[in-house]
Amino acid sequence: MPRWRCKVCGYVHEGPEPPEVCPVCGAPASEFERLEDSGPTGGPTGAGASAAPVAPLVPSPEGPGAALGRISYGLFVVTTRRGGVLGGQTANTVFQITADPPRVALGINKANHTHGLLSESGVAAVNILGRDNLDLVRSFGFRSGRDVDKFYGVAYRPSPALGCPILLGALAWLELRLDQDRKADAGSHTVFIGDVVGGGVLREGEPMTYAWYRENRPRPAAADGPGATPRSK
Repeated sequence: MPRWRCKVCGYVHEGPEPPEVCPVCGAPASEFERLEDSGPTGGPTGAGASAAPVAPLVPSPEGPGAALGRISYGLFVVTTRRGGVLGGQTANTVFQITADPPRVALGINKANHTHGLLSESGVAAVNILGRDNLDLVRSFGFRSGRDVDKFYGVAYRPSPALGCPILLGALAWLELRLDQDRKADAGSHTVFIGDVVGGGVLREGEPMTYAWYRENRPRPAAADGPGATPRSK
């Protein structure tokens, strides 16, 4: 049976004539070339097949951590309020999981001071950081709220609905009412699920990603300086 290869994407079709339209890239029949009948090309033919070379699935020397490091994260400050006690920490595990109703998930280390406050208060605010907010990463990511007042010298206001601290230097904010019945035990972390009850944009800017932070953070000699990885306490 003749075989035809799409010159645009490499898809291989088997049949007496090329397809009218490439099912992969949409190229017309005129973009197909007939392959020599010299045996298999090393891969399957038919719908979805391609003659393009494929890299071998060889694990990297670093193990799965190398691949995990390529997952995209943002960098945020999660804050809460339990009575008159304020808490906050940097976090990168913050993501929307449903749109209707809008819900957001937070991954928080159980050893962190903020974890205990969130568990007791049931409310949180997510402060979305910009690339010019390295100072906030420093304030909320390298020290524990058990030891210092992280909010000292930081401009903030209570959120309208829940009273959680909104950092005025951030790009945007969300208020979350946590559903304590939906939280999940993830081993070292708890995944909190929060209903979005408020939010707003404070200013325009490029959101900070964790990858960008790792590339652009200051790198002083001190291991616990601003260039270290935030410990999110």
